[in-house]
Amino acid sequence: MLQRTYSEEEFESDYYYIETSNPDKAGELKDFSIDLYRRQCLLAYDNELFEISINPNDQEFGDLKKALEKLTENRGHLIIHD
Repeated sequence: MLQRTYSEEEFESDYYYIETSNPDKAGELKDFSIDLYRRQCLLAYDNELFEISINPNDQEFGDLKKALEKLTENRGHLIIHD
């Protein structure tokens, strides 16, 4: 799961967090890259590669692209393979 955490204080900034089934591989996303394909999403983070199988329809894929573009804005690297 990828999620955005909003700061509660003015001087804090929002951050992005990854949770996996293995708590040792969870944490804040700072230096990461995402390769998005129609049937797969690859997330490289903290010297790990997470492979996520997906099967979105056209609308869901478009929504996923928009969400990941916002997530990676000024943070990570996103490559979309249409």
